[in-house]
Amino acid sequence: MITHRNLLVLTSAVLATVQHVGAQILGCDELGCPVASGTESCTVADKTFRHVGAASVDIPDRNNVSIGLSWVKGVSSKAINGTDSVQYDQSFYLGTPPGFELHPSAGCALFFHDISKNIKFNNSRDAPLPYAEGTCQETTMGPSCVSAVIELAQMAFEKVTPYDSCELLEETFASIIADACVGSLINGGNWSPYTIKNLHKASSKAPISGEQNATSDCWPVLPKNHDLRLIESIKRTGGSDQATEDDQFYGITPILTVLYPTAAGEISLVNYPRAQLTCLKTIKTHAIMSPEGDESRR
Repeated sequence: MITHRNLLVLTSAVLATVQHVGAQILGCDELGCPVASGTESCTVADKTFRHVGAASVDIPDRNNVSIGLSWVKGVSSKAINGTDSVQYDQSFYLGTPPGFELHPSAGCALFFHDISKNIKFNNSRDAPLPYAEGTCQETTMGPSCVSAVIELAQMAFEKVTPYDSCELLEETFASIIADACVGSLINGGNWSPYTIKNLHKASSKAPISGEQNATSDCWPVLPKNHDLRLIESIKRTGGSDQATEDDQFYGITPILTVLYPTAAGEISLVNYPRAQLTCLKTIKTHAIMSPEGDESRR
């Protein structure tokens, strides 16, 4: 059985893609998930996803060298017995280099879960929804909104703060609406609902081990020796209609990642607050044929 410690996808195409992971979202094509009988899947520990997507978080350290973080999104569904409803599971993993330690810096992640219907990639007319990809700047949010979100996050952590200060991020987005985002992102004049996770607490826990991942058939992160930690999992009940499936499987989830120093006198991973907004969705593999019998490509 393949585990993340020995799963090596070393084709030249993948190696070339690694250099540009921050510019695009990677799906099973690039991540090496198995495709059998026209169906793709990816099992990570105790979760099996129909589709996955991965994108890098290009936050530099105090020496202006990329820390090498990434986000992975996996989505699965199962019918609820005796009903016409379906339970959808959207799970988010933080990818980190081997031996990664955030201390004495700290970090937070804010997941905008319910705004996916408002956000589309600008090139979506050129690529069917399952294959559409890009960066937050290339969505209908636009560069001005993205810059405003990052500025709000960095302003919340201007001073050295305790590890539990993810509440600062929550207070900021509960009370301040960026003018540049109104209309392109906001529903009803607010950011909510969203969830915030403390990355210091999450990164202090051991990543998914080889034993936990013994039944895995893919490890959806690049480079392949990077670790994964489950940070967030959202289960929703909905219908099995195409519109609901499209939103649950291929909707865009903006993730705001903030790293900040916390301890004066200690050498922190970052020397001032750093933030990135990542627009993450799953990507359907190109190896699966469309209903018309033609392979859909970007």
